[in-house]
Amino acid sequence: MKFRVLGDRGFMAHANSIPGMILALDRSGRSFLGIWSRRELAFSMLALPIVALPPAAARAEQEASVKKEESLLDGILSVFDPNETTKSGKKLPKSYLKAARDVVKNLREALQKDPAKEEQKFREAANTAKDSIREYLTKWKNSKEVQEQSSYQVLGKALRQLGSFYLKSGPTAVMPDDIKSEILQNLSNAETDL
Repeated sequence: MKFRVLGDRGFMAHANSIPGMILALDRSGRSFLGIWSRRELAFSMLALPIVALPPAAARAEQEASVKKEESLLDGILSVFDPNETTKSGKKLPKSYLKAARDVVKNLREALQKDPAKEEQKFREAANTAKDSIREYLTKWKNSKEVQEQSSYQVLGKALRQLGSFYLKSGPTAVMPDDIKSEILQNLSNAETDL
């Protein structure tokens, strides 16, 4: 088999045993066969050039498609896996991570609203945060599965600070900035572990 390089247009090979049989690569790297007479072949080379990727580019494209297929397979398998790997590399239950992330997000939104300026929005955010905290505590309070995790401990500390403030000051008290910043800092620390 002889190879003929077509410059930047690609390459092709032809078999000596059958005159006019051509093996060529198209732009995507797929090969195809064609049988032409010499006159047809000359005309096709001039009028309709065969375009192909150079071997290195074809190889890189194949490797990219293999990586894409592997990531797709990993994505499908992760749907059935009850655990998820966190940013810090720990495997934790997906339902715990979802509940904890909801608490962090909703509580942060509620604490960042100013009750004096936008009371209605503050109450809505506070109710959403209260619901997510209740759901989190119902399922994960004293759970041996996550009890040793730093995110669980830090989030628990933030919720205890919040609870003790409202227990002392009453449910409608305006939270001072120093307590609010401590709770927000604990939420940020918990979020980094999730």
